[in-house]
Amino acid sequence: MEIKAENLKKRTRLDSYIGIVYPTLSRSTVKKLILSKVVKVNGEFTKFNKILVEGDLITFDEQALKDYIAQTTITEIEPVKMELDILFEDDDIIVVNKAEGVVVHPSYNHLNDTLMNGLIYHIQNSDSPFSRIRPVNRLDKETSGVILFSKNLESHNFYSRQFKKREVAKEYWAVVKGDFNDELRGQTFIKISGFIGKSPEGFRYRVAIDSLKNEYAETDIFFQKNLQMGEYEFSQLRVIPHTGRTHQIRVHLASLGYPIVGDTLYNGVPYNRVLLHSHTLKIKNMSGEELVFKAVPKNWFQETDSL
Repeated sequence: MEIKAENLKKRTRLDSYIGIVYPTLSRSTVKKLILSKVVKVNGEFTKFNKILVEGDLITFDEQALKDYIAQTTITEIEPVKMELDILFEDDDIIVVNKAEGVVVHPSYNHLNDTLMNGLIYHIQNSDSPFSRIRPVNRLDKETSGVILFSKNLESHNFYSRQFKKREVAKEYWAVVKGDFNDELRGQTFIKISGFIGKSPEGFRYRVAIDSLKNEYAETDIFFQKNLQMGEYEFSQLRVIPHTGRTHQIRVHLASLGYPIVGDTLYNGVPYNRVLLHSHTLKIKNMSGEELVFKAVPKNWFQETDSL
């Protein structure tokens, strides 16, 4: 097994580069691999802090690696068998329809119940002993729908670049209480633009602030249809974010006085889930072909539900 040092933008250490290629390996694990004579650079053993140059060939001694794996758990994220709604998969990416309430990446209070755990289990019989899954974009725990994961460093860089350059098209669906047509006042859609920043009320809470020191965010909001539950009226919206800020859609809808149903962080009416769904993702693959992924949400309301 070998990898070539490529696209080095600055001084990059051997252990750092291996960590970039295999993001589920901790720095300490990579260091142990190098010290255990598993890794060579250009055919020679070296120090873990060696500075790489473009084109350096990094190889892993197969027998030494097998011996190390037999004694150590290589994957820092535990593979866990779980049901996955996979929309698309090839050698470079996996596209998943994420369920609401599921965390994307492990954290201190979600160690083995995340999408990463399930996806690492899904590919654990691949030709690499290291899990290579890495999220290209993110969805909040409360948000369901389309999310993209890369399976190697080249594809991660390629697809991430499109998100950074805003070359992808994203569409979300959301449900808010009330008739949103009242807000449109005859317009086809509403464009919200401005700056979003952290609120002093808590680090998870974001607010729209007209200040250049914060992050610019832009969202288009379209009315789709009215929904009814009991005596209450709701609106299903189609939302097009042109930037990808934390909580962007949630903040923008709340700023209009239409917080998303279930989003109690932003004063939405209480419900058993946040009614925000990543419906469509359009992106180009490495051949320049446009890929379109869609995931229709489950019924927003059930007959037995009540607010």
